[in-house]
Amino acid sequence: MNKFVNLFGSFNNCMYKTIANLQIRESKIDVKDVFKMMIASSFNNNYYSNFTERFELDTASPGNLSYWRVKIYDCDFSDLYKLCYDYYKTNKENIFNDLPINCPIVNNNNAVNQRHYDIKINNLKHIFERYNVKVADGTVINCAIKNTNGKNVSSIIINSIYDIDTNLFSDYEMAYDTNERKALLRQELTKEDLIIIDRGYSSPEFLQKLDKTTNFVVRMKSNYVILKKFIKDHYNTMVTQIGDMKVKIIKYHIDKSTKNIILNKYIDDNNEDDEDKDSVYILMTNIVSLTRDDCINLYDLRWSIEPSFKKMKTNFKLRHICKESNINDPVKKTNFWINMSFLMYNMTAILKNELDRQFVGNCRFSKCAAFIREFIVQSNKTMTDKIIKKLIAIGKRFQNNTKNNKNLNSDRPKKRGRYEAINTIQNRNEGILDENELEMNEIIVK
Repeated sequence: MNKFVNLFGSFNNCMYKTIANLQIRESKIDVKDVFKMMIASSFNNNYYSNFTERFELDTASPGNLSYWRVKIYDCDFSDLYKLCYDYYKTNKENIFNDLPINCPIVNNNNAVNQRHYDIKINNLKHIFERYNVKVADGTVINCAIKNTNGKNVSSIIINSIYDIDTNLFSDYEMAYDTNERKALLRQELTKEDLIIIDRGYSSPEFLQKLDKTTNFVVRMKSNYVILKKFIKDHYNTMVTQIGDMKVKIIKYHIDKSTKNIILNKYIDDNNEDDEDKDSVYILMTNIVSLTRDDCINLYDLRWSIEPSFKKMKTNFKLRHICKESNINDPVKKTNFWINMSFLMYNMTAILKNELDRQFVGNCRFSKCAAFIREFIVQSNKTMTDKIIKKLIAIGKRFQNNTKNNKNLNSDRPKKRGRYEAINTIQNRNEGILDENELEMNEIIVK
């Protein structure tokens, strides 16, 4: 248990030391308490009534709190989630072994989907031993900056790399111009990695650039001439040359249930096109030694990043970070909360991984996320006994739960909207903004 306290406590200490350095002189307001209040209150609407008193900030004025929040947004926590990932990737066999739990193996129906997922990974064991198998994809978040119509909307795409072996995010890059491909190329990838990507990255020009950096399995768009001919052919695999890149092309006949899952996802996102209705997908890889079954099983794992994005947006401050219409620097605030969200996600994923292993079950991610938020707010190493009791309670709560999770489909249509990139809005606004707003825009772009 001491390993858990030391590991997560070290991240807390790093954060609090960085924040404490902001406070040059003594004050009635402790900047570390403001930070704790920000973490706690970001998941509750009762901002002042509940939290200012709890963190001994009830005498602080809104102006004082606003001042310190802006200062805290300057703190750079962009590498902590990577340190978290690197440590767990290297030491995951040795963490939590001293947790005082002795649980029998149980039949937990909540973990059925996870077991199927593990079976698929086990069939690819020879690939996982050779490569770091990862998934790359982007997710859209909303940010506040006024467009020409005075609407307070814009969008940022976060392109992320998700490690399937650890269930953690290993890297991410923010695309303020909404260009996912450029964002992916800016991230850390080597020839020891195998990245699984969807058809949005299937441009031959982009894949040739990616080929120089790493290995990939990608679903291709079917409108390329070479693929149209291959689809009509009776062969299931083909090795060919695209520029300087040697690739293998595979036909993937998907089953009806998988097809419906994919269709429902893209319909919900207002991102459906005719190719989603195809019963045959075309996969491509630059590792020509992979078998057809290897490529199909690998591409099936691509979906693992989608529920991870959903968990992050549900449990952390990522869905719509900046809602204020008069905020001076939405990019700075957005960066801060994205960094914190990825750090807390990775900490939560580590906790869930280990509790699932200890209890042979499938603990609820939201319960683990609530525990991590509270752990950051408390930041007290003397709570070891309470921490153990809390972890055991979280694990046992779902160990013998034999009820299946139900997906409740609401008939109410979801409100979706198309948002433009921040850079696009700023460029369009040039020439119609007054001098103060133009000045602010220049700062944001920088």
